[in-house]
Amino acid sequence: MLSSVWFTAAVVAVALVCLPSGSEAGQIANGFVMDRIGDVTATATCLTFISGNRALTCSKSGQIDIFKLPKQGQRLVKEVYMKPAYNQLDAKYERGLLDLVPHPNFAKNGLLYMYYCGRDTFHVAEIKHQENQGGSSSRATWFSQKIIWSDPDGIMGKFHYGGSLSFGPDMSIYLTQGDKSMPGRVQDKNTATGCIHRFRTDGTFPEDNMGVLDGKKNRPDSVWATGLRNGWRAHWDIIYGQYYIAEVGGNEQDTATEDIHLGKAGANLGWPMCEGHCSTQKRSHCSCDDYDDPMYVAHHRGKSSAMIGIGVYRGGGFGAFYEGAYFYADFSRGTLMALQLDKTGTKVGKVKKVVHSDLKMTAAGAVGPDGNMYFITQRGGVRRLKYQSKGEMQPVINRVDAEPRAGQAPSQVTFKAGGHDPDGDVVKYRWYFGDGEVAEEQNPRHTYTEPGVYQAILSVTDGSMSAISDPIIISVGQKPEVGIIQPQRGQFFRGGDLIQLEAAASDAGGGVLTEDSVTWTISLIHGTDHFHPFLSEVGFTGSFRVPTDGHAFNEELTFEIEAVVEDSDGLFATETIRMQPELVELTIVTEPAGLTILVDGLAQKAPYTLNL
Repeated sequence: MLSSVWFTAAVVAVALVCLPSGSEAGQIANGFVMDRIGDVTATATCLTFISGNRALTCSKSGQIDIFKLPKQGQRLVKEVYMKPAYNQLDAKYERGLLDLVPHPNFAKNGLLYMYYCGRDTFHVAEIKHQENQGGSSSRATWFSQKIIWSDPDGIMGKFHYGGSLSFGPDMSIYLTQGDKSMPGRVQDKNTATGCIHRFRTDGTFPEDNMGVLDGKKNRPDSVWATGLRNGWRAHWDIIYGQYYIAEVGGNEQDTATEDIHLGKAGANLGWPMCEGHCSTQKRSHCSCDDYDDPMYVAHHRGKSSAMIGIGVYRGGGFGAFYEGAYFYADFSRGTLMALQLDKTGTKVGKVKKVVHSDLKMTAAGAVGPDGNMYFITQRGGVRRLKYQSKGEMQPVINRVDAEPRAGQAPSQVTFKAGGHDPDGDVVKYRWYFGDGEVAEEQNPRHTYTEPGVYQAILSVTDGSMSAISDPIIISVGQKPEVGIIQPQRGQFFRGGDLIQLEAAASDAGGGVLTEDSVTWTISLIHGTDHFHPFLSEVGFTGSFRVPTDGHAFNEELTFEIEAVVEDSDGLFATETIRMQPELVELTIVTEPAGLTILVDGLAQKAPYTLNL
């Protein structure tokens, strides 16, 4: 039997609001090749391009990295473009630095705009680019920023902050947000929650914004449209003249959908009253007269899904079908889909799956100046997708291995490789061992003399085209040891609980471990393929409090708690446990019967029974 405290917390998490009644792994489409070109700072959230064949990437922590696009067969080399300012950014849960967009005239004015969570609310701020000597030497500083918009609602919940900036044809900035874990506020005309905001770079608002036109002055003046659950990625396409909003769907996997909306002034996209096409729903409260239907719907059909909009492809290098097609990836499933659009960009024709499963955890993607498509994963991996016609095919790596991958110094490692060229050309091999040494053999042996962690990479070339492998991690030396003491395995949690963290760690090599040697990462997991960043802590001990709002806890939602210890040589060890919620069956009734309530953001008819 759960305590009354947890029962109260469960009711909050359910979000009771009365409403009026009434492929196969590794597969890729023919002609495409994809390789991992390197890594940037983890907890990545955004990817954009600036002049000079350069990319900028964001991390939740507030750090922005810069790198020049590497040549074929090479890996990217990143530099820190902007460091976060101490105590100026809240990166808990799904907060942090969430997006970055260059001004359309960036090459001349050097202006960028970032969307982030400050100490008490969300902001959009302008920052100034410093070119320096060009290339990756360019920089920006946190304190160059000028805030042009602040969220009047403040921070509120822990998840679903949206986070996409885009310049429209009117040169205004468009920002998609989310329900901030409070779906009952989205249809409230007095709130900025779940809205699309529009404002000029000087911080003023266009006269035809919903908020400006509201004679009662209830809506914030920045509101342009409303009704979003989580508008994580959205993009304007100036040629079609359309604004594509990829909305991440709900948690009821049997009924949830991922929706692509066409944004327009004054639109109500329906959340939480509607999800998917209004005409196909049995919900009496989802009226096609009141809400704007999505252009395209992807059904979960019992499996986790999280749509990551990439935008309309206009790179000129993917072939006729893909030019002008809308692309989206899926964070949970790892797929990449291409939707062929009509001449107006408003109707979907044929749909093709370009990547079957290799893009899991993709946080953002964009088309580069070279016509290739680039993706960044939540853990910082950067991948490049390119299309090749017959006669200029990239070599294929079909084997890359090393044994042993861990040992004491000096450690001799045997590397093995295999590859071929689809055009029939002879391939050559080149190994980069990560310690500065290289070998131009297919199956070399190499001895590591110093303790440390090394990344070995294989490059295969046919003389004109090259392919590079994902790195193989080689650990040399005695790894440290780590164990989680608290929480204990099998321990359950309730809403509002304070969870204590305690780890024991030792350096097998005799070194000294400090508080900074241990890092905790706590994630909120849906099933197996979808998670929310929750919290990071440093030190042998710590704690976190289980929220009583946001996602309702059920048998598919768990906390994953990971402790990592790293020694002075860069060797590390990890232990991970999962905590499940302590559940109770709860039946919600209304008087009169049959009223509509919101359960985890979804409208349901009472009486309704669920496990919490």
